[in-house]
Amino acid sequence: MTDSSNGVPDHMDDADGPPDSMPDPGGDRDEGVESPPDSPGWERTRSTIQLKAMQAAVQLGDAVGGTGEAISSRVRNDAGRVRRVTDLFSQGVVGLMLALHLGGTAVLSGVVFAEAFPYAYMYVFMGLLLWLVLTMRFLALKAGRRAAAFRSLVVNLLLTAFWTYVLLDQIPGRPVVEGALRFRTDMHLIWVSIAMYLLAQAGMVAHGVITFSRRIRPDSGGQGTSA
Repeated sequence: MTDSSNGVPDHMDDADGPPDSMPDPGGDRDEGVESPPDSPGWERTRSTIQLKAMQAAVQLGDAVGGTGEAISSRVRNDAGRVRRVTDLFSQGVVGLMLALHLGGTAVLSGVVFAEAFPYAYMYVFMGLLLWLVLTMRFLALKAGRRAAAFRSLVVNLLLTAFWTYVLLDQIPGRPVVEGALRFRTDMHLIWVSIAMYLLAQAGMVAHGVITFSRRIRPDSGGQGTSA
């Protein structure tokens, strides 16, 4: 129908007015949310979770404490080894042998880095390895481990013989490829390193003989007295 006063249909006038009722968009939103039940079962579950969390925290604290103690123990052991090695230098002849060996490695390092030597770091590492083996020999003697000291003496002699052979082979001049082909002259300075290594080994053997003779001399004297 059309209103005769303004020519607008009746149903259009009704649409312009405010609706009688609008749906509430959040009216039913909270219906699906439930608060935690206040039941004995829920309380037991919450207590179990809290107990497990406390146990995990205690175990983590124990693990951290154990790790710290292990690290401290390792540091103390390493410090003790370093102190025993440094004590060897204060023993006169032993310190002289260790210093001779280190000096040989220092001279050799200067030669291989100043001239055309492929894999120059290998010479430094090998010299330090031999020095550590020599140090182990005197540490075993100091600790009274005679069998270990004798094995270390044999290993020292064998390694030094092999290393001397390698160094002797490096003395004559030869063509060397280091970036480009070049000719390396004779390296007579390597003789200094070889001599220092051999002197250290000779001192080690002499030291072992003197130590052995001092150890058996009281025994033989005691047997002669008893006889």
